[in-house]
Order: sequence, then C-alpha cells, then structure tokens
Amino acid sequence: MPLTITGTLTIEANITFGGNIGFTTANYTQTVAGTTVTLKSGATYTVTGQLTITGTAAQRCVLRGESTPLISTATGSVSGTTLTVTSGNITIPSPPIGFNYIMSQSEANTGISRRPVVGMNDTNVSIIGSFPVVPQGGPAASFTLSKGFTMGPRGIRIGLSAKFIHSANQASRNINYVNTFDIDSSGSASTIKADNSYQNRVGIPNPNLWRTVNWDSLNPLLPHVVVGYID
Repeated sequence: MPLTITGTLTIEANITFGGNIGFTTANYTQTVAGTTVTLKSGATYTVTGQLTITGTAAQRCVLRGESTPLISTATGSVSGTTLTVTSGNITIPSPPIGFNYIMSQSEANTGISRRPVVGMNDTNVSIIGSFPVVPQGGPAASFTLSKGFTMGPRGIRIGLSAKFIHSANQASRNINYVNTFDIDSSGSASTIKADNSYQNRVGIPNPNLWRTVNWDSLNPLLPHVVVGYID
C-alpha cells in the first residue's frame, strides 16, 4: 500500500523518495526556491487536492524521476560517435517490468523534434506520432521518422519515468518556474499547466519540461517560436 497523507506534504529541502510504492497526498507544496524532489522511477505519486510548486526565475523548483537519461539505440549504422539512420526508424529497447521509458529530443540543439512538424526546413527531423512513451515489459518500440538523418551521441534521449498524478483540475494548481525531468502525468485529470515553463519543442530556446508527459506552459508562445506542431 502507498503512503497516504490526509493533509499537506510540504517540501522544504532537497529530498529523494525511495521504495517502489509512492504516495497519495491530499495537497503537495514545494515553494522553497531551488529545491529538488527526486521520485522513484516506476512508482506512482498522487496528489488529490491542491498542487503548489513555485520557484523563481533564478532558482527553479525541480521535480524529476531518479533515472539518468540514456542515449537511444537506432536502426542504421554507427561510425565513431555518429549514428546514421538509414531505415527511417528509431528503435527503443523494451524497458524493464515496472518501468516506462519516455523519450525526448536531446538537451543539445540537434534539430530533432518530439512531435510532427509542418513547414520546417531540412535541418529538422520529426518523429511521426505523438510524444513516445514506451510501455513496461513490452517489445522494443520503433518510431517512424520524417526522413533519414545523422545524429551525434546526444541526438535522442530516453529516461525511466516516475508517475506523478494530479487528480484535481487546473484551478487547484499553482505552478511557476519549474524544471521537470522523466515525469509521466498522463493519468492526471487534465494537462498540468505551468507558468514560465516550456516543453522541449523545436523553436523553444530554453525549455524546462524534459521527457515530461501531459505538462505544458500556461504562457502564450514566445514571439520568436515557430508555430507548426500537430498535437
């Protein structure tokens, strides 16, 4: 049984959760700027009421899974540190039982998108299909690309996800200046919107939400962002 908290779980310092069963709490508060909460990959953490995560522009609050992101494998040929995809597919190995992988473009500016892109130039390659989540214990997953490409060792990254579920609606959220890594919130009541925090889409120069499912920004698109994503 997961730990059940009937009141508020308040985070005031860096903390790493262990175990494999997660927690359920009525409210979650993380308002000390610069604090990092590390969740156990493969575990599920549920907030049923108010969700508050507020950092500052200088010191963001961090919510992350414990995993260190891995370079994906891909069909094609490898020469030194360059992998050339010749078949038009990226293949991700099956994650272990109890875990999901989530996948993103690199932290490096490779021009690889996590969503199909319309009207982008030839320096951009897109994954055909929605933001990939590779389910636990299944076969390797293959994603079709818009065209063949060559990428360096940080071209596509995958991470073991932690489940972070908010079962209340957006009115019960106050999220501002946050960084997230390897968080899967696909079971939440709705997409979790965060102020001053951006998904790692092509055209976002300084994204904050990495390998994060069902989160997005409350802010309007930045003026210099190229619009052309198909959701």
